[in-house]
Amino acid sequence: MGFPSRYTGRMETLDISSVAVFRCLSKACAPPPVGTGGSTKLGHAAHREAVALVSKASEIADSVTKTVGSSVAKGGGVMAGLDHKLKTPRSMQRKIHNKSLERGQDVKESSSTIRDALRFTAVIPTAEYAKSVKSTIKELESQGFKTLELDSHWTRGDDYNGIHLIFQHPNGTKVELQFHTPESLHAKRLTHPIYVEFRKPHTTAEQRLAMAIEMVDIADKAPVPPGIEGLGLKIFRKVG
Repeated sequence: MGFPSRYTGRMETLDISSVAVFRCLSKACAPPPVGTGGSTKLGHAAHREAVALVSKASEIADSVTKTVGSSVAKGGGVMAGLDHKLKTPRSMQRKIHNKSLERGQDVKESSSTIRDALRFTAVIPTAEYAKSVKSTIKELESQGFKTLELDSHWTRGDDYNGIHLIFQHPNGTKVELQFHTPESLHAKRLTHPIYVEFRKPHTTAEQRLAMAIEMVDIADKAPVPPGIEGLGLKIFRKVG
């Protein structure tokens, strides 16, 4: 299949001094995803780890869904995309496999860094966003979950908006909760097919840069929620 024509010549229209270009250069010019290379032995090992991770997440999926849904609702939000809350074993295997190749790790080490075998999306009205994020986290912690990481992407010139919470279930499973506004979720859905093309090995650095700029253009249309200053700006706790 040919490359989408709307990206042809896009570089000629870019403002090289723009913040968006600066932010996208490192991502666009990085090596493409590893893909499906590596040994058969590595692939089998990644498959075993993937099945174990997904199985462990499946055991708690229903109870965690209820707890997260209740916590989000108390904060004035609603859940979205529950049909995709569990990663498939195939997707998980690919992620573990690629991490192992990219980082020179064994599959068990790569598997231990996976944080989204079970993932959720909360959608919150823009005006209530900051307050709701804080109250949802507080409610989850009161239910015995441990916050591991809070990471904000609410900066202009980013190709993605939202806040990601990584928390840990008492059984050790790491769970991801994405906080979106209606506008940021809409932008995510628009940029997803572009991102799929972006990650394909045949996509050139120039094409990827043009795609990255387009994703930034889309993401920047989502209003930044008031009151989020200092909320989740790369705040990390050790992920155990």
